[in-house]
Amino acid sequence: MASEQLEKNDEFPNLAHIAAQVERYPSLHPRFVVPEEQRCDGSSCNVIAELQPPVIDLSLMNSSRAEDRAYVEKRVADACRKDGFFQVINHGVPMEIIRKIESFGHEFFSLSVEEKEKFDLGIYSGYEGRHKQFLTPAPWAESFNVQISPFSNMDVLAKLVSPQYTDGFSYMFLDYASAMRDLGNTLLKILARTLGLDEETYVQNFENYTAGMHIHHYPPCSQPSLAQGAGPHTDPNCLTILYQDAVGGLQVEKSKGKWVQISPVADAFVVNLGDIFQAWSNGLYRSSMHRVVLNPQQSRFSMGYFYSPQYDISISVPKELVHADNPLKYRSFTCADYYAAVSKRRHNCWDDDLDKFAGIDLESNII
Repeated sequence: MASEQLEKNDEFPNLAHIAAQVERYPSLHPRFVVPEEQRCDGSSCNVIAELQPPVIDLSLMNSSRAEDRAYVEKRVADACRKDGFFQVINHGVPMEIIRKIESFGHEFFSLSVEEKEKFDLGIYSGYEGRHKQFLTPAPWAESFNVQISPFSNMDVLAKLVSPQYTDGFSYMFLDYASAMRDLGNTLLKILARTLGLDEETYVQNFENYTAGMHIHHYPPCSQPSLAQGAGPHTDPNCLTILYQDAVGGLQVEKSKGKWVQISPVADAFVVNLGDIFQAWSNGLYRSSMHRVVLNPQQSRFSMGYFYSPQYDISISVPKELVHADNPLKYRSFTCADYYAAVSKRRHNCWDDDLDKFAGIDLESNII
């Protein structure tokens, strides 16, 4: 009871504690309550249910038929012009590896809060349930964050893991990280081709790269309209590749205030472009606002892989993408400078960071 009372009075309560006590305390902790104008019931709040990002079969890129490869590229290009979201199947990532990570995630999040917090290595490293980097409202979620490159926290996490995972923990995540990097490079080559560029244009900047993985658990929420799994935001990185379970909850903004539910597809990854790629494409391809809404009965589980060039790489628009019909929209910048600027602003509802930071017409408003 003493620990429960502490959580009720704590400035940064652990979401797992709050979620476990929600039946005892029917009023949500104020730390997680969303302002009224941002609330959504999770199912029908301005959702255009009939629209879906395309599901693209990447195995067609290995076809001997040029028309098959062209079909994939056209579907990717169309999706990226619209909102930068699509799903991929037959992606080459072994399902055995995915299942291992998924199994580990479920076992980890079933641990007690006290056990999970032993893995808290700081913001975005190891376990995160208190979200001290967020202003109110904090997300109704907990996460296990693995840093992959250029710095890794896998060895530190492996030493903390219970004996049944100690021997294979690092190998499990290294196998997954290697497969995801291969997929990321494949996607970068396809994206370059769809823009009429040499397929090495982007991927050549990833010899040294930045990557991390976030395993998210969104507990059931008895009042899903009052909280949010993740508030509306764009991803600041280059590419995000997400595996989600069958519960769903990921939504993309198609137009101002109108959202599309991304229904889970078995064994598929959801791919979305981040702000870095929007700038790199000179605005031809989009990084779109998205959010996660909550389910009143079921937990949601997802695994996100975030892929970018290393921090000191200059993001400069290829000259082939600048012409009279599409003048230069973004000045050159490094990933490090953009991430630093974004971190000063982003807490809850994030909007227009890229244009304010690097937009040619808005250079006087650099954040």
